[in-house]
Amino acid sequence: MNVVIGVLIAVFLFGIMIFLHEFGHYLTARLCKVKVEEFAVGMGPAIFSHRSKKSGILYSLRLLPIGGFTKMLGEDEAVSINDENGQPVPDPGALTSKKPWQRLIVLFAGSFMNVFTGIIAIFVLVCMQPGFRNTTVYAFDGGDGKYYLENKYSPTFQAGIRVGDRILKIGSHAIIDLLDLLNTVALDGTEPVDVTVEREGKEIVIQGVQFPIAESEGVKMGSVDFVTDWEDYSFADRLSQTGTRTVSTVKSIYNSLIKLITGKFGVNAVSGPVGTVKTIGQTVTSDENEGYRLETVLYLFSFISINLGIMNLLPLPALDGGRIIFVLIEIVIRRPVNRKYEGVIHFVGMVLLLLLMAVITISDVMKIIQ
Repeated sequence: MNVVIGVLIAVFLFGIMIFLHEFGHYLTARLCKVKVEEFAVGMGPAIFSHRSKKSGILYSLRLLPIGGFTKMLGEDEAVSINDENGQPVPDPGALTSKKPWQRLIVLFAGSFMNVFTGIIAIFVLVCMQPGFRNTTVYAFDGGDGKYYLENKYSPTFQAGIRVGDRILKIGSHAIIDLLDLLNTVALDGTEPVDVTVEREGKEIVIQGVQFPIAESEGVKMGSVDFVTDWEDYSFADRLSQTGTRTVSTVKSIYNSLIKLITGKFGVNAVSGPVGTVKTIGQTVTSDENEGYRLETVLYLFSFISINLGIMNLLPLPALDGGRIIFVLIEIVIRRPVNRKYEGVIHFVGMVLLLLLMAVITISDVMKIIQ
């Protein structure tokens, strides 16, 4: 039963993210008077649809909760209508007929909605918590469920980190909060790394710190073997923590992308909708999260939502970022790129993207059944 509940929660959260993304496109398209032909949540065959008599827009809910779309007139090609003299003129309702700044707004709006709602989720999460942990070492994990001021078996204690040290840098990465510390250690702590701390008002570089290493699904990640100090929240702290946690989340996504591009992470480390649903479902129903499930849901929602927004802005064909690149080129050269060529590029990009999604989905399914 817990598994079913977890999957339903995961599908619901993923559906909200997709809806918000597409609603951003839909809302700005309507504001810019772009003709919207269909607004869909999900992919594949429609299980419910309704066409508005007033606007003519088809609203549909589709079978597979792995995406969605806002179909607008003239997304990839110019659309013409005949004027009163029977001469073809650009259709004023087509996206391609709108000014570049209007198209940029429509294209950017989906990712903006995801990032914005992710930030709101972070703020709600921060407001639910009575305080926050900073980056000052408070105690070391003894491995027996207890924490100690000294622990000779702790790898970080052996390296020279002490209670009272405030972590400033991991390698060359400046640390802004605990989330940033955990994410940076996870990505860069698999090998010995220099750690810069503030101790008694002085900066000290502790060389070659080896963090404990955990492995999941073939991916090695660093972890910390200490806890940090606790501080009470003021309202200003809540706003500040919302900002720093947002920056930490973006940094983590960016650094993970770099690791993937450079080959440190393999394809097995990438999850698609199926893997994401599995992760959310397992996390929110885990016994370890008893009493903290709402906080866990908010954290996962914020991270995945911001990640979705950023990934869609990558300058790749068929993604919003790829379409934005073409608009920016048009602004620079003061004329649009040939719509025919742009449409072909986006079509090829969509095919490749769907193939990649298929490979990732198969990989996700294989991980589940293994």
